[in-house]
Amino acid sequence: MNTIHPMKFGIYDHYKGGVYLACGISTWESGSCREPVVEYTSMTFGTRHARLLTQWNEMVTWPDGEKRSRFVYRGADLTTPEPSFKVPSPVSSSRLTTEKGSLG
Repeated sequence: MNTIHPMKFGIYDHYKGGVYLACGISTWESGSCREPVVEYTSMTFGTRHARLLTQWNEMVTWPDGEKRSRFVYRGADLTTPEPSFKVPSPVSSSRLTTEKGSLG
């Protein structure tokens, strides 16, 4: 039976400064264990990654000292400005939009 995991797909900021596009949910299987994983792409480097959903949503301490989810939803595309509590991204949002094109 498939389980639906509520999650917004779109742009997320990582607590260490990266910007990522969350684009899907898959299932990681190991023996009798089945866990949902988030598929995401680095908006800076174009590399693809997968992380367990539990780790994706794990609470961590951000650089401003506040506890938040490891990845914080920014919006459906890069038109939403970076949150004020975020560490600077390795590449500015305007450069990401220009290099990667529109995501909408």
